[in-house]
Amino acid sequence: MLRLLILGIIFGAGAPTLWSSPLPELVPGGEVQIQLEHYPESAVVFVPDDFQPKAAAGITWPVLFYYPGTGGHPDVKFLRHLVEDKGWLLVGLPHQDPGRFAVSETSMDLERSALRSALHFLRKVFPINPAKVIVGGFSKGGWLSGLLVDSMPELTGALILGAGFYQNQEARSLRSDLHAASIFIGVGETDGNFAMSHGAAKKLERRGAAVTLEVWPGIGHQLPTEGEAEGLRQWLKLRAPDSGSLAMRSEALDWLDSEAVRIRQLSDPVEQWASLDRLGSLPFLTLADQEFLQEARDLRQKIFQWPGIREEEAATGEFKAIVAREGNDRLVETLQSCHQAYLSLAKNRAGTMASKLAATQAKRTEAMLRAAGH
Repeated sequence: MLRLLILGIIFGAGAPTLWSSPLPELVPGGEVQIQLEHYPESAVVFVPDDFQPKAAAGITWPVLFYYPGTGGHPDVKFLRHLVEDKGWLLVGLPHQDPGRFAVSETSMDLERSALRSALHFLRKVFPINPAKVIVGGFSKGGWLSGLLVDSMPELTGALILGAGFYQNQEARSLRSDLHAASIFIGVGETDGNFAMSHGAAKKLERRGAAVTLEVWPGIGHQLPTEGEAEGLRQWLKLRAPDSGSLAMRSEALDWLDSEAVRIRQLSDPVEQWASLDRLGSLPFLTLADQEFLQEARDLRQKIFQWPGIREEEAATGEFKAIVAREGNDRLVETLQSCHQAYLSLAKNRAGTMASKLAATQAKRTEAMLRAAGH
């Protein structure tokens, strides 16, 4: 019955043909391949378990268009695990050019035209929420997603995973600002794009976007496991159709309470301080009440009575300054300078958490310089 309702939406609206093969059965909880026009291979479309057609109480649905890395194919399994197959229409799209990322005015025009066609098709098939049209991707797909959200006003947000953000004449911005956009940036701790991701956060914030940045400890240029991407899970959860419900708020508050208990039980003040710092960037914190926020401030003040925290804070500030400098550009000279700065910080702030982070980044930058022949 639900399949018939979906098909009725398509053909009852007099939709033009925006796909080049017979439309497969679209079933809630199912993943199908559809050959959309303007794309070199089939897209993957996932319909969430809890999908309800337009006839059901005017519910509209968020959609996330997701691009793979270089040489990859459309795939939404990573996202399905994060959203637990609920709340989101997920569309895996191929690149116009499957090779290494290269930007030109022609290539961006092709990508924008194809994405607009795909969005038009989805709107004919599903009741899409125009305020929740997200583009995302990993590596090459992440770089492309940043350029697309910066040049397509119909996109309201982006996932930039394992990538950065840049503007040039060929990929020109077609939006005056990004004040209406929400951006999630995620990167592995040893990813070659680590500093570029941090630089992307600063650039996009200056463009007016609301930015969430999550670093995935212990991994390089790869996607995290489900448990490592808690920030991304929360970011997606807060944009699902039930994001304003009491059940959703209760889930978020329960998670915050359990995390607060975990932090209090830590025996190391440095770990407590670092965990509080991470908590401050997580999306669920936006739902916290004043009592919770005050308790967090009180705990932070108590932690700062431990003498070593002041040095940790100073060392972390130095570390962030080096990362920001590295993320400004992709010049070899900058990378060499930052590599030496990481080494110095690791030595001069020995014993601090920032020292360990700097040593990790020094290994990363050393490998990058070696790969570049330096």
